[in-house]
Amino acid sequence: LFAAVTVTSAGSRFDFRSLPDSPEVAAGQGAATGPTWLKLRRDGNLVFGYESPTGADGTWALVGTAVVPFGTTVYAGLYLSSGSDIDAQATTFTDVAVTPTTPVGANAHSPGPPLRA
Repeated sequence: LFAAVTVTSAGSRFDFRSLPDSPEVAAGQGAATGPTWLKLRRDGNLVFGYESPTGADGTWALVGTAVVPFGTTVYAGLYLSSGSDIDAQATTFTDVAVTPTTPVGANAHSPGPPLRA
């Protein structure tokens, strides 16, 4: 199971997988092409993906949402992919935070700490 908000050359996107061995589902498309701020927020089984040009309050746009039945332990990670076996890429991730902002299941739909990619 996973949920991800990413930036591609075609814009930002929100993808998820809600069942083991099931196909990945594209659940939303945004306009950001980078550099940009990204945020993934979980509230119980609800997951929200956001983008922002600056990371400032009031600038976050919802890219997509999904219901993903995560367990009590969830792993977070960062990645970079060029989409090519021969075209190497580099990036810098800054202002990375993993912060519990509300109790799981509180259904508080407000943007939390950002991640800039």
